[in-house]
Amino acid sequence: MAVVRTGVVAYMRWRECGYVRSDGSVDELVYWDKWKKKRRTWDTRTMALNKARVRLNSIRVDADFYHRGIKIYLKILGYENQTDWVYAQIASRYRGTRETDSFDGCG
Repeated sequence: MAVVRTGVVAYMRWRECGYVRSDGSVDELVYWDKWKKKRRTWDTRTMALNKARVRLNSIRVDADFYHRGIKIYLKILGYENQTDWVYAQIASRYRGTRETDSFDGCG
């Protein structure tokens, strides 16, 4: 379940930043807009374009895992009929750990 929790926390972070829509699609325009605004204040080498592309790809992976991967993961474990329970557990654990997780922002 640690894999599920890690994927969910990452997905929720991207949702809060506005990079992922509620349907699970990645909003690239928001991502690149925020990247360009932040880059203006940084040294030119701080956030290279290739690093930004890698990060955008990781956002896609996290969003895809949340919307499709959890069901596949549970099916492999033999718990494919328990998706409602696992989503409720994820939500309660996420709410409980929200204060302890420290992120450096959406940058």
